[in-house]
Amino acid sequence: MLHNLPRWLKSLFKIIGVAVVTAAVAVPITVYETRAVSPTTRHVTFTLDNTEIVLDTSAKMSAPFDGRTKLSIAARMIDKYIGDRNKDDLAFRTFGGPCKPGTRLLIDFATGNAQRISESVARQQAAGASALASAIIGAAGDFENVSLIPTSLNAEIVVVTGGADDCDPSSEADVKLRLQELKGRHIVLEFWIIGVDVSTPDRAQISSFASAVGGHASFPKNPDQLSGALQAALVVAPVARASKQATSIWPTTAEQLKVFIATVGGKDYGATKASLSKLLSLAKSSGKTIGVLYTASVAKRFPAVSRAAASVRRSQANVLSLAIRATALDRMASRGSKPAARALRLALAKLMTGYDDYLTKANTFSLTSARLLPQGK
Repeated sequence: MLHNLPRWLKSLFKIIGVAVVTAAVAVPITVYETRAVSPTTRHVTFTLDNTEIVLDTSAKMSAPFDGRTKLSIAARMIDKYIGDRNKDDLAFRTFGGPCKPGTRLLIDFATGNAQRISESVARQQAAGASALASAIIGAAGDFENVSLIPTSLNAEIVVVTGGADDCDPSSEADVKLRLQELKGRHIVLEFWIIGVDVSTPDRAQISSFASAVGGHASFPKNPDQLSGALQAALVVAPVARASKQATSIWPTTAEQLKVFIATVGGKDYGATKASLSKLLSLAKSSGKTIGVLYTASVAKRFPAVSRAAASVRRSQANVLSLAIRATALDRMASRGSKPAARALRLALAKLMTGYDDYLTKANTFSLTSARLLPQGK
């Protein structure tokens, strides 16, 4: 029964979210099963990304662009690509006007911000000077609240600008220094700087800033290209990064599962307990990533990737359930219970089958994501 299990094992159930149910088996033990979640009926609510949108509202954005202005078309595109990201942490900053302070954080990080940001973007008016460098430094500083940004997830800054910096064009060194300070606090940012129909000299300066922050620079010349650049930054890149994280985490989880299988039944319950603890810790990390790839927005835009992630999630839930049951049986077998020892042999056979299924599902996910998503930075 549940009350007979050690306290450490009970507490681990909370880590992976398992439901405890009793069942009649060959020996009087408690069976632990992981809740099944149908990808067609429910989506988990992990934060996909922590993204700050930085929009140039200087006079440069009032320039004509396909019959309208750079600012009006950029606003429409931003609304298009953040509309279904209400479960993500989003923030919004502008730059344009007097050079000091030159930039303002209008909406701080929070989930549920997508509509607020879209409305704020639509209200902006183009005027004044461009303080691009100050905006980059300010946006980087917005990520200083480390408690806000989970280290296992992503931090991204997407800058849309109509041209080069008017206020401090030679401040690359300041930008680099600020990013080095943040890296010292284990905050690593990914930058996308999008220069909308900019001149050749402006393009050179923007490229130089992108190089200084180790980011991506793109220079759309028409609305279709701007749409593609924003889609790459706001839609594709977050999923690609989560996919890459998952692909790197799952082999380690599988290896620990292999270690657990080799340990359980070895008449050393302490070693089994320690091995299970490591397995569940790894599963917690990979579970966050799986959840990221299992959100409604990912299912909508990348259904094949989402289905493959859901398949890995179900397989992992199954092997964790079997591993917990095997640990409970191992404890009884180590105390001399022959029925528990027999049941443990059957549990290990099922665990081996589950292990093979997990490897197959994880490999299928890796192939699917590599085929459908960019595998860059």
